[in-house]
Amino acid sequence: MLLRCLYNRLVIKKIDNRPVSSDGLALPANPHQHSNHTGNIGEVISIGSGRRFYSGEFSPMSVNVGDWVIYRNNSGQEFKVGDDDYLILSESSMLALVEKDV
Repeated sequence: MLLRCLYNRLVIKKIDNRPVSSDGLALPANPHQHSNHTGNIGEVISIGSGRRFYSGEFSPMSVNVGDWVIYRNNSGQEFKVGDDDYLILSESSMLALVEKDV
């Protein structure tokens, strides 16, 4: 699949970061905690060129393909390809970059 994002949009491949048992089964969230306590984490698959303001100024994207990001709940357009879940969202829906251990 090849997607080319427009402007300040990006495609995220959702990462399932729920706790897993020793048998490899995904464990449900604790019902006494917020249902999304593990966060919305995804890998950037594609990015647009950036955003152009009315003044003519151009702002390039602040993320790169391969970066992991945390994004807002209920943002963007979700779609599925095979068993993988994806999300198209604007750069402003990202909350943070995830620093991976080297």
